[in-house]
Amino acid sequence: MKIIIMLLLIFIISISLLILFLKFELIMHDVKYNIAGKNIEIFNHWLVHDKNEFIRCELAKNCSKKCLDILVDDKIEFVRMEVAKRGFSEHLDILVHDENNWVRVFVARQGRDNDLDILINDKDLWVRNEVAKHGMDKYSDILINDESKEVRRSVANYGDLKYCQKLLHDKDEDVRDCANNRIKQNNRNN
Repeated sequence: MKIIIMLLLIFIISISLLILFLKFELIMHDVKYNIAGKNIEIFNHWLVHDKNEFIRCELAKNCSKKCLDILVDDKIEFVRMEVAKRGFSEHLDILVHDENNWVRVFVARQGRDNDLDILINDKDLWVRNEVAKHGMDKYSDILINDESKEVRRSVANYGDLKYCQKLLHDKDEDVRDCANNRIKQNNRNN
């Protein structure tokens, strides 16, 4: 009977220690997440290597360029997206060639000409679509003939009205409607 009580007591103590450890891990996660969002430089160099991608992602929103120099090569695309959102040239120069299409979308959103010159020929339609949203003639001239109707629709929405005139004859009805609506809207505003 004493052995069973001892084993039961050991089991209860083990479970209690496990619960304490798990609570400590949760508290540490919350502390690290909050520190990452505050840009406390002394902790950033520690957090940049944290195993939790949410911590690194939060850190990328506010940290120094020095930390971004490390995070630009992070294995998690959400972290690299946050680096792209920050818009530093030396990081965009790397991320414009990223393997993940959504990272390249965020690079395109920055609107740097040298990136858009590369991304206009991207294999992913959402990247090209983001290029079209800048409405610049040199890109609309090319993207008006894009294979994707979503890209051509963005040309109609964001490009010069001369492209809408051409897109009135597009093979896709949605693109034609979009171009027609934009022309009508412009006529009402004038």
